[in-house]
Amino acid sequence: MLAEAQQLRHELLLLKRRMQCETAAQQAQHEADAAAARAAWESEKQKLIIKNRTLQTTVDQTLARYEEDVRLLGQARGCVLQQQQVEQQQQQDVRLLGQARGCVLQQQQVEQQQQQEQQQLQLQQALQAERDHWSARLQAVNDEWSRKLQDERRQAEVKMQQQQRVRLRESWSR
Repeated sequence: MLAEAQQLRHELLLLKRRMQCETAAQQAQHEADAAAARAAWESEKQKLIIKNRTLQTTVDQTLARYEEDVRLLGQARGCVLQQQQVEQQQQQDVRLLGQARGCVLQQQQVEQQQQQEQQQLQLQQALQAERDHWSARLQAVNDEWSRKLQDERRQAEVKMQQQQRVRLRESWSR
């Protein structure tokens, strides 16, 4: 009877040791799976960071091109205005030559002023249209990249969750 009890205690001890070993192995496997999931997540995170930097570079370049276009339009407008001032001065000099030509020159100045205002309005409209165009393009690019980044983040999260579920099921089935 004593030998049988010792035998049972010995078997119980062996079973406990076996359970401890299996538990430790499962824990190690779980930790390895978690580490792999973390590594995959970090990899996805780095990819998204790189894509975000690329997007920011594209946005910066687009903005720089927009600012350069605005600057060039401003220069063109300045040249037109300068040319108009020169023309006005010449017309004023001609007007001083005689009273008879004064009425004609006044009419020309009125027409020229209207043309200048029309040109100035056209330049302002063109400049505003260019600004609106680049603002819309910039917003569209920002919106598109934001959607892409959100989609990729969601996909990465879903993928990571699926991998975790699969690993968890595998660990449970063992």
